[in-house]
Amino acid sequence: MKELKILVCCHKESMVPTDEMYLPIHVGKERSNIVLDMQTDCECNGEVCDNISAQNNVYCEMTAMYWAWKNITKVYPEVEYIGLCHYRRFFNANWSIVDKFGYLIKKILFFCASIVRHKVYAVEAVKSIDSVNGEDFVKSSKKLRSFIAKYDFVSTNPVAIINCSTEMFFQVIGRKHIDLLTEIIDGKYEKYSDVYHEQLNSNRLYAQNMMIAKYEIFNEYCEFVFGVLEEHIKMTKENNICKDPLTELAYDRVSGYLSEILTSTFVRYTMKKYKVGLTGKFFIK
Repeated sequence: MKELKILVCCHKESMVPTDEMYLPIHVGKERSNIVLDMQTDCECNGEVCDNISAQNNVYCEMTAMYWAWKNITKVYPEVEYIGLCHYRRFFNANWSIVDKFGYLIKKILFFCASIVRHKVYAVEAVKSIDSVNGEDFVKSSKKLRSFIAKYDFVSTNPVAIINCSTEMFFQVIGRKHIDLLTEIIDGKYEKYSDVYHEQLNSNRLYAQNMMIAKYEIFNEYCEFVFGVLEEHIKMTKENNICKDPLTELAYDRVSGYLSEILTSTFVRYTMKKYKVGLTGKFFIK
């Protein structure tokens, strides 16, 4: 493996790993007065670059993904794998049999609770730890490189949505947004249409846009996701759902939520075409 860079999305002072494979990035910097000693999502080599940092209120962590798509090779020309995680959520390459069993028990308990309480639950395959400097995290990071090298694409174990499908789960952002997303994919991105509908009907979601991909597949992913999201914003205006989605509070975070559906759709697509590996997940308390 020539070079691996996993973006760690931050919007405030955070404890980030010191391993050079992690690249902390300040998301939404264009609209922030906070100064963090790290890469920003609006600059490249000290100069303003192609970016959507000012739209972080709409795109969330995807402003970091866009920065990497357009700029990362200018900083790291030898990069072979590109990924994304969050300042409190990281890949766990030490997901053990004990962890898997614990996750299974947790799903069973939440399933029983959903029947009794008639509620929807999202259950993550996650292990809570205190710090990125602890033994669990350090051991995982040592294994992560060799794990990634075995695959073309890496994601995390899916979140189990108990008592609900993906389509129903995301209706909280507005049914009209899901319908418009479906119209765009079925009309302009037909090669993803089958796996997209498979995702909508599924209760398993590859969540939080956490992924690592070979450079060529990363570009394929970004062309799909940002192509759809840009079209969604355009059609939202044309259909008078919002006059200006980038400034109206009603559209805040919508592209970020939709990108989770699109990322999970792409994970399913890669499983039919490439060699895909899944890891556990760390949550920093």
